[in-house]
Amino acid sequence: MMQWLALQYVWVSLIIPAILVLYLLKRKYEERTISSVLLWQQVLQIREVSRPFQRLRNHLLLLLQLLIALLLLLALIKPAISGEGMIAEHTVVVIDTSGSMGAKEGNVTRFQLAKKQAASLIEKLGNGQTMTLIEAGNVPRVLLSHSGDQDALLEQLNSLSLRYGTTDTLAALSLARAIAASVPGSGVMWFGDGAAGKLEDHALAGFTPDTFRFIQTGSSKENVSIGAFVTQPGQSGWIGLVRVDNHGAQKRQGTLMIYDVNHQLLAAKPFEAGANESQSLTVANLPASPAYEVVLDLAADGLMADNRQWSIPTASGTARVILVSPGGNRFLHEALKLRRIQVEIMTQLPSNITNTPDLWIFDGVVPEQLPPGNVLLIGPNKAASWLPFQGKTKEIRTLKTMDQTHPVMRYADFRQLHVNETARVAPMKDMKSLLQSGEVPLILAGNIEGRRSVILGFDLHQSDLPLRTAFPILMQNVLTWLTPVQSAPFEAGQPGSVMTIPLTPGAKDRSIVLPDGNKVELQESGTSFLFQVPEQVGLYRLEERMDGKITQRLFQVSMQEEEKDITPSRLQVEIGEEAPTKSASENSVRGINSYQTFTGWLILIALVILFTEWRVYQRGY
Repeated sequence: MMQWLALQYVWVSLIIPAILVLYLLKRKYEERTISSVLLWQQVLQIREVSRPFQRLRNHLLLLLQLLIALLLLLALIKPAISGEGMIAEHTVVVIDTSGSMGAKEGNVTRFQLAKKQAASLIEKLGNGQTMTLIEAGNVPRVLLSHSGDQDALLEQLNSLSLRYGTTDTLAALSLARAIAASVPGSGVMWFGDGAAGKLEDHALAGFTPDTFRFIQTGSSKENVSIGAFVTQPGQSGWIGLVRVDNHGAQKRQGTLMIYDVNHQLLAAKPFEAGANESQSLTVANLPASPAYEVVLDLAADGLMADNRQWSIPTASGTARVILVSPGGNRFLHEALKLRRIQVEIMTQLPSNITNTPDLWIFDGVVPEQLPPGNVLLIGPNKAASWLPFQGKTKEIRTLKTMDQTHPVMRYADFRQLHVNETARVAPMKDMKSLLQSGEVPLILAGNIEGRRSVILGFDLHQSDLPLRTAFPILMQNVLTWLTPVQSAPFEAGQPGSVMTIPLTPGAKDRSIVLPDGNKVELQESGTSFLFQVPEQVGLYRLEERMDGKITQRLFQVSMQEEEKDITPSRLQVEIGEEAPTKSASENSVRGINSYQTFTGWLILIALVILFTEWRVYQRGY
């Protein structure tokens, strides 16, 4: 379909009648030698009977000049035909390289599909059209700016590789918008699956449906992942706690296998997870190992990178815990058995404590004064000098996790949690709300009077938390955070992120061995350093030489939780109308408002005709 891209220049068409007027008004006289002045009478008679429009007959120069003017007019208003390809004269193409783009779509990944679609777009670059190529990773970067060189663009596109981290969607879109705003007549095309890619309305400020297109790559959503893997010492051997998450719409079955650091199979256990559900599994009596790996074995899984995860056990040791529970709490008793801790159960607060415990657990009891030691308070029912209790409420709406990265909340999923009643606690200095309903906090963590503390505002019996997979994980997180004798390993990192690596004072010859076996030599001399995590998931090893011996410490890097839900979704683009999406089965970009112009050809033809007109004029036609 023919389009006119610059009709604002149609006024230039006035040059055509102007040329005609000039030819009508212009007289052309010829020099002639005559034998007598009597002949002037005949000339005057011819002049009187002549008419202006008769001068236009068979005038080749006029026709050529009109044709040149018409061609230049067409070049200005840019006639074009719509077709496949770019959406603007300058298009900013953004490629999502996050972990969920590794999901399979048939025989290829979403990332491979996105690159193929972008390559098809580059091959359709029209005359005068240019492209800026951006990688939308953890930190977005410009690969090539404002280029019409197809070979260079394809080379940069092929250099892209899948990253297992997450995408900073807001930062990538802000960069694309800034580049598009700097070049008039620009548009943005985003190639991605939309998973974990929701945008605020203000992020698309300045875009219109004609200047922003989201090309969705991906349609599958069936994926099973390891949501959490924690190993703790038990009564005999080690205990592995595994949460298996089914993000798809179909029930899935498979086998869970646990290996030691030398990849020797230690245990295998079948699992079954319903649609959009999680299953918690406990594997006991594991032999000691510096690290454990859990692997899911199931058929036709959408994303394989999240089917294995490592756990580095905490250091051995026994913490002393006093549980004060007037009515008893079976759920707490069972959760405490999973840790190598010494538990003393009391029905009331003792008047005299000879040895300060590592942790106090108050279940439905609020002491007037806090005893020495860290504190876990469950279901407070009254105020105290250190606790601003404001009564209880049953008005509990949708729960919202405030800080998923806090050690207490790591790997715990509270989306399906139901609570009947909870305490109202006023804001407390140095205490942070981790889970809340509206403005009412349900879980708080921080420091109270110099003690590391956690508050669960609700009685466990007033909720279904003990029946959820989040309960044992939450309790392990809380006990690990509150019992200092359990020295925890390095915190888990994510690909592409920056994590703090503690170093042994006085050690030398430091290096980090990556999961693929490559070694990164360290020149650090302090007690810690910031490590830019490579785009690799798996088990990392810090090696240090101390007193002639090499010591090793392990830490793991795994995909972020939001990347494991591969369900494709549209970017939330509130820009006047809904942006179209494309299915994963399409191998090229179709239905995009793109145009092939003929401006260059029109100017070239006009120059040829201008040369012809000059030759005609020289010959006197």
